Amino acid sequence: MAGLGQRLQEARERQGLSLEGLEASTRIKRAYLVALEEEDYGKLPHPTYVKAFLKTYASHLGLDPGEVLELYPQRDLQPIMAPVVRLERPRLGAGFWVAAISLVFVVSGLALYLYAVYSASWISDLLPSGTSAPTREEVQPKFPPISAAASPSLVAPAVPTAPSLAPPTPAPQRVEVRGRAIAATWLWVVVDSTAVFTGTLQPGQERSWVAQEKVFMRVGNAGGLVIAHNGQDRGVLGKNGQVLDVQWTRDSMSFDINPPLPGPR
Repeated sequence: MAGLGQRLQEARERQGLSLEGLEASTRIKRAYLVALEEEDYGKLPHPTYVKAFLKTYASHLGLDPGEVLELYPQRDLQPIMAPVVRLERPRLGAGFWVAAISLVFVVSGLALYLYAVYSASWISDLLPSGTSAPTREEVQPKFPPISAAASPSLVAPAVPTAPSLAPPTPAPQRVEVRGRAIAATWLWVVVDSTAVFTGTLQPGQERSWVAQEKVFMRVGNAGGLVIAHNGQDRGVLGKNGQVLDVQWTRDSMSFDINPPLPGPR
């Protein structure tokens, strides 16, 4: 069974098509087309873009895009996961806690003993000679009895109320996409299943599209278009010369999406 690159090359040569002509019709760089036929994936961008290139290239050659994508090695799409290292806390035995509690009691008792000795010495220095220190009963203050009638009424303290929480920010109710060209870029835009724009934006030109559900865009030069989605700057879509199919919803952006309408040739 022919490999992916061999199948693409044989289909192209069988139809007498040149790489230069396909570069113009598919808007995929000739270097990328050569890399696909040679299966040199190190010269290609991210696998998401490679899948879009394969679908476009297969359609222009009259091949089934689904069968071509099955020949693309899926292992290139698998992320490399770093091993997880688990750190365990050291366990303290019962002997450690017994020693710690005993040390607390010893230190507390020593502190109380030193305080009592210091207090007795300080009081003896204040008394005149021949006078003994007052007993506990003599030092304890005397308070007149308090009648029940004279006791003030107790008032429960006021309980502070919890501050009101601000309502959560509602999710956007529509989709707004703004594109600004930094290089000449061909676009086909579909808003809620209705094609609204087909043409080329020149550097400095800017257009906006608003939808209730989704905005689909086929970009002929991903490196020449800066995108803002619902007021958030998304930056440049990709590299110069890349052809991308992109779709925005109210809260997400997806690549390699089937267009809602048959695209322009």
